[in-house]
Amino acid sequence: MGDKNPLDNITCDLAPKKTATQMGSSTVFVNGTGAVRLGDNVAVHTFAGVGCPTHAPGLVSGSPNVFVEGKALGRKNDTYGCTAKIISGSSNVYANGN
Repeated sequence: MGDKNPLDNITCDLAPKKTATQMGSSTVFVNGTGAVRLGDNVAVHTFAGVGCPTHAPGLVSGSPNVFVEGKALGRKNDTYGCTAKIISGSSNVYANGN
């Protein structure tokens, strides 16, 4: 546990993370779920005991060439600002192999 980037005001960058996406597209769906896009927030979360403040950073990585409403599509293994990763996704829709 610890602070990966002391300049980002998130003190739990290295905490174990398992949370959910808070928002996605309201017009583009993948198997009935709103597609996650660059900038969409992870669910508000905190990790007790690791000095982690409550936060909900946006997705900071995504597909280089697949876009939803003008924003890069979020894929499995793409990351949020707190280093949380998308760990699951559609079993039959892929973008760039993810």
